[in-house]
Amino acid sequence: MTVRSRLVTALAAVAAVVAGCAGDTLAVRDRIAPHSAGPVLANAIARPFVVVQQRAIGAPAGPDCPAGWLCLYASRNFGYPRAQLGSCGITLLAPWGWQRRTEAVDDELAINPRSSASKEAQAGAVALVQHVGSGTSSNDYTILLTIDHERRIVPDIGSARDATDYVYRYCA
Repeated sequence: MTVRSRLVTALAAVAAVVAGCAGDTLAVRDRIAPHSAGPVLANAIARPFVVVQQRAIGAPAGPDCPAGWLCLYASRNFGYPRAQLGSCGITLLAPWGWQRRTEAVDDELAINPRSSASKEAQAGAVALVQHVGSGTSSNDYTILLTIDHERRIVPDIGSARDATDYVYRYCA
């Protein structure tokens, strides 16, 4: 199965869960919680999410995402502020004030050189997703950009700039 088809399948599954809850936030939370990597809040799943407001003094320009994190930069060419996501699965960016704000991406999910799994399987993939409709069907979401092991550092996400509402990070 290709990276894109895995992401589309996951997105459709999330849309189906949300649609089956008829707008009941608690029902969405309860259905998604068993598959979450983090604690559940009233209307979102809390995952490790850190915002760094400015680059360290004297640090060189360029991508500087720590190992094991996915970093979303608010300006092209890795300009700050920078958001860091540390877990896999789907993350809604609005609760963190980061929706429609991403302009550059650096995915530093660690690759273990001793693993027998392929680099692609280890690195997983990331999809930047926009909610384009008013409903919850899979047709109401658009995958703006897919990032994988071959293209994990993107200094300018082009037409996906300032359009991302969700991040889906697939990890093997």
